[in-house]
Amino acid sequence: MQMNWGMMKKLFTLLIVFSWCGCNPVSASPKTSGKDSAQGSASFHSLSMDGKIQLMQKEVTPTMREIFADSPNQGEKLSCRTCHGSGAKNGTFKMPSPDLPSLNDEIIQSHPLMSRFMKEKVTPAMAKLLGDPQFHCTGCHISQ
Repeated sequence: MQMNWGMMKKLFTLLIVFSWCGCNPVSASPKTSGKDSAQGSASFHSLSMDGKIQLMQKEVTPTMREIFADSPNQGEKLSCRTCHGSGAKNGTFKMPSPDLPSLNDEIIQSHPLMSRFMKEKVTPAMAKLLGDPQFHCTGCHISQ
């Protein structure tokens, strides 16, 4: 099978996206607050909607606020809308969010500091918080 330039570019883009997103499994358990909370016994995806909201409010949002305080975009106020976009307003919280930048090689290359920050800080923390060792960039961002 011969590959044309367009096909090679798409493969290269996917390779960059997945290598920058930290798709390697993370071997850590979610952060616990000392209380008997939902994240200790099940992954995020198996929780009820109420359990998901509780985990997001009590664990994910505060942890991400701390992490993003050191981000290249310091000063941006982190809220539900930061990641969930319009889904936070309409209550669907759909992820990946069409309101976040779509991932492609141009975005990654034009924002090297943020890409590195997301790979090294945000992705592993989200994997731990959600109890999902396979979590990666496309959990939040649409890939092009």
